[in-house]
Amino acid sequence: MAYEKQLKAAVGAAKAAGKVLMKHRGAKLSLSMKESNDFATQADFESQALVKKMLAKAFPDYSFLGEEDKKHSTDYRGFKWIVDPLDGTINYALGLPWFCTSIALAKDGEPVLGVIYSPVSKELFVAVTGGGSFLNGKRLSVSKKPLEQLALGFSISHRPENSRRVVKHLPFLHPICLRFRCIGSIAEEVCHVASGRFGAYYNLISTPWDFAAAKVIVEEAGGITSDLTGKAWKPTSPNILVANSKRSQRLLIEAIAMGERS
Repeated sequence: MAYEKQLKAAVGAAKAAGKVLMKHRGAKLSLSMKESNDFATQADFESQALVKKMLAKAFPDYSFLGEEDKKHSTDYRGFKWIVDPLDGTINYALGLPWFCTSIALAKDGEPVLGVIYSPVSKELFVAVTGGGSFLNGKRLSVSKKPLEQLALGFSISHRPENSRRVVKHLPFLHPICLRFRCIGSIAEEVCHVASGRFGAYYNLISTPWDFAAAKVIVEEAGGITSDLTGKAWKPTSPNILVANSKRSQRLLIEAIAMGERS
């Protein structure tokens, strides 16, 4: 299998990060402000440091991009690890169970490997381009049901202006899906599309560490990824759209566009 050694290293690092997160879970953690209403905890920094150390030891020639880096390089040439050590920081700090570690490997900016591990549920999502997508060893597939019979996931942004935009979308999204769900962990929500639990997902904000690993996982499960206009997602894309079918993608793009015009 392609990238077998890289996948083994990423799985080991994700599980090690999970142990760090569980060690600190329930403790009184101070929230460090990164920007308006966006935070990190000691667990974020400690788990990222461990992941970075483990991956660098296994593949010293690969570059590294982590959410908690002070500076975020936009140079995606060659192989680059893209890591969110704790996706769902606010959930984690509040004692909620929806958080995970996300590790992707990108080649020249295109994610080719994804590992997402939720230490509470012990769900391990893995995928390599061309090799299928798996949850704890079981092959995944997006749901074949129409979006009207499935849940639609979305994120409420820490930016107030984007939250107001989502509220404007809701009347147009309501007729095209069964229910709305907002969990607070982008990587996990995209994995819910990959596993057939959700029919689609969107977010008005995109960062490579939130989505790179999940992109591989959902695409290898048969899902479609893009930005909100239908253009191919890139690490520099401003937003995220994930769907179980072309039809679901079209419905979602149209509904969001109507909400934006309202």
